[in-house]
Amino acid sequence: MITIDELKAKLGGMKTSVEDLREALSIEASEKRLAELEHQMTLPGFYDDQEKSQRVISEMGEVKNKLERFGKLSTQYEEAETLLEMIEEENDPSLASEGEQAVEGVEKAIDELQLMTMLNG
Repeated sequence: MITIDELKAKLGGMKTSVEDLREALSIEASEKRLAELEHQMTLPGFYDDQEKSQRVISEMGEVKNKLERFGKLSTQYEEAETLLEMIEEENDPSLASEGEQAVEGVEKAIDELQLMTMLNG
């Protein structure tokens, strides 16, 4: 059975992957772009040019999807980190399997997002 310290070390090693994904996905730039697109939609006459409005709406959907996927990963990482801290404070080794599942879930989410990032270039 894996120990809490081993799980914390494994999860800690994933922090770099999460930060690398933040950079690879240009999360900060995407948040700014989403705000720009949302602003464009509020401008008078936005829907007058159907082709342009469709492009903006499509791009906005893609940006939102990327931000949601990263947000979900980030939340999952933070929750796993909190869970491991709680398990350590409780000093209950029987909860280690729950911590292990949380860490494995983060690892899987990182792998999926890395694959999506590679496929989308």
